[in-house]
Amino acid sequence: MSNSPPILIIKSSLGDVSWIVNLAYNQMNNYLEYAYSTNFDWETWEIDMRGVIFSENIDNGKVEMFQQKTSVKNIGFWWITPYSDHLWIDAFVIDPKFQNRGIGSNLINKISDYFQFFSPITNRIELGVQNNNKIAISFYKKLEFEIHPDSHLESFNTLRMVKVF
Repeated sequence: MSNSPPILIIKSSLGDVSWIVNLAYNQMNNYLEYAYSTNFDWETWEIDMRGVIFSENIDNGKVEMFQQKTSVKNIGFWWITPYSDHLWIDAFVIDPKFQNRGIGSNLINKISDYFQFFSPITNRIELGVQNNNKIAISFYKKLEFEIHPDSHLESFNTLRMVKVF
């Protein structure tokens, strides 16, 4: 999109965790509390982010996490896990101040650029969306994701959405 500013995609580091957790909390709190039908334990989540996800998985290549930056301003992050038959988008969050500028669409489309590197034997991207998040469902449908017919994960109030290239 023409009004989308240039984006630099970089690897996140442990120093980025507090910023990422804060953005995730502000943007995902209502949906995660809905998914878990209770107050989501953000403190434990941050400990898990620092310990398991970053220390183990980034070091051994199981999870790649990026932040998008314009100039020196953080604007969001994604967390992608490659599997043998698909890529799973664990999280994709853009700061509300940068939404509705085409950034999210451009970044999701960039995943195809990484596709062969992450998972060269498949042509499928999957993600979960809370079934009450109509804005996200509409966003992903616009980008040619479809709700998987067997996708409702009732215990988490989540729909699985799939895009096949």
